[in-house]
Amino acid sequence: MKKHVSMFVFVLLILCYPAFSDDYFPINEGDTWTYSTYLKDNPSKKFNINVRVCPAKKISGKFYYLFQAQDADVSYSFRKDDTGVYAKIMSYPYMGFTIDVYLEPELQTIRFPLKVGDKWEYSGQAYAYILGIFKITRNIKAEFEVVESRTIDTPAGAVESFCVVCTTDEGNSSGAKASKYWYGKDIGNIINDTPKYYAGIQSYNKKK
Repeated sequence: MKKHVSMFVFVLLILCYPAFSDDYFPINEGDTWTYSTYLKDNPSKKFNINVRVCPAKKISGKFYYLFQAQDADVSYSFRKDDTGVYAKIMSYPYMGFTIDVYLEPELQTIRFPLKVGDKWEYSGQAYAYILGIFKITRNIKAEFEVVESRTIDTPAGAVESFCVVCTTDEGNSSGAKASKYWYGKDIGNIINDTPKYYAGIQSYNKKK
């Protein structure tokens, strides 16, 4: 079960009018989100994932905030600037160890301003060291498109949202797969709909 939850966060875990950067992906130390989640192969069994923003860490000369899902022993690092949101490291348990997966170059998950019809691509590598010695590398390709904007009713309230479809080829034999990520105004990520899991926002608590 823990492995499946880890995969949720790993993958977790990113319109006619432009959206401002601070509205649709808030990054504030101490903020928390709770998501109701189920795996597509077992939709009747739901569980909660709690995500917290931890202090920023300098990586390759840039500061990334750590988004930590304590329920799954998983974390991922994001930074944000005027051009968008970028992911750099994802950490998750594997065979009793914690693996840090580095993205080189960093992966742009959102491009500002958000607007329907916008598209961008990513080509890079994901690599990790097993036991700190053996390096594993995969070539990653991804295509992003903002496909829709509408108000979504959630347990956290009615939220003005944008949907970003991400089609990713992780460099293995499974081929390219598409996922939908919804980002809500003043909340951030509210829905993840992927081939493996679904996650919907239950609450968002902004640290005062």
